[in-house]
Amino acid sequence: MSDSEAVRGVLAGNLDLFAVLYERYKDMVMACLCRILRNWTEAEELAEQTWICAYEKLSQYDQRRNFGFWVRGVARKLGYAALRYRKRQCRPIALEVLPKGAEPSCPGPEEAHERAQDEQVVLNMVAPLPKVQRVVMLFRGCEDMPFKELAELLGRDITTLKSDYQRGLRELRRRMEGPDS
Repeated sequence: MSDSEAVRGVLAGNLDLFAVLYERYKDMVMACLCRILRNWTEAEELAEQTWICAYEKLSQYDQRRNFGFWVRGVARKLGYAALRYRKRQCRPIALEVLPKGAEPSCPGPEEAHERAQDEQVVLNMVAPLPKVQRVVMLFRGCEDMPFKELAELLGRDITTLKSDYQRGLRELRRRMEGPDS
């Protein structure tokens, strides 16, 4: 069975055929992400996200193209977005490089633990939101990803994403104020 036939079958509702595509290209996707990220654990997590994203965007796949190249393109976009995010994160600095009296900007173990707890609180807060709002809230609100970049990553219109973000904010405010408001 060709990739195009499998894609047509998936779009017609036969989800077992998506497993066929996954088996054919999972190693290619993983290799691509490992080359980009140079971190096996991150690559595994992003590979899962790649396949979810590929499934969601399958109707956009041009069946005249090679499916392997297409799904690898999805993986590359996610991989490079993860690299850009990683670059924005704190990098360790040798203490002797800092001017006298300057505090290191990277968190210590206590701050890292507090941040992890804060992240869990945020995840719990956005969990009840619809998926589209939750994704936009996490990437835009928490990771400060520009709307343009987020629109390219998700394959959605910027205006729609901004709308989803505003609706998510309103819903979070409503939940924080409680049912009495």
